[in-house]
Amino acid sequence: MTEGGQNVSCPDKNYHYINISGKRFKRLVALYPTKERTARGSVIWHCRCDCGKELDVSYNELMYSNICSCGCQKKEHDAELRQFLTRASGTSLDMLKSKKNFSSNTSGARGVYRVKGRWMAKIVFQQKAYYLGSYIELDDAVAARRRAEELLFENTVRQYEKWKARASVDAEWAEKNPFEVSVAKTADGLEVRYLPDAYENENQ
Repeated sequence: MTEGGQNVSCPDKNYHYINISGKRFKRLVALYPTKERTARGSVIWHCRCDCGKELDVSYNELMYSNICSCGCQKKEHDAELRQFLTRASGTSLDMLKSKKNFSSNTSGARGVYRVKGRWMAKIVFQQKAYYLGSYIELDDAVAARRRAEELLFENTVRQYEKWKARASVDAEWAEKNPFEVSVAKTADGLEVRYLPDAYENENQ
């Protein structure tokens, strides 16, 4: 590859493309351009993942999306998640307590990623992703993620501990009142509801 990329004319068709042969994109290395194009004309590149698998990925996906691998990285991430075994209402309580950064992170802050020149914040809860907005400044995205962590992660752990304390002395009540969490995205942000609620747990 020519350092910094080079405009190259394709002899088969009158296309021009940036030569990214040999360039690395996370775990993917671009090998050579194919004759295929996306609907918008983006060159499809044949790539090799660090795991050995080869696949075709468009230039735009390599340059501008958050693609990290052939899919093997997500499988590894999912395997890491499966080690957290304590679950309630469809989510892992151990995972909520964890401060670990997974390898797919690109900013140094959990749930914050660089996308097309802006910082995108998101949070995953009960296996569903909630997007928290995009920001020019990294600190603003990190702050949005931190607020969501306090609302969804830390508060859920507190509510569950309250429920668990009563459940440990009243199994019949616990069976009739399983711990449940529901999340809705509103115009004002995320809204979380717990059943039974904290007042019931503390005062009944």
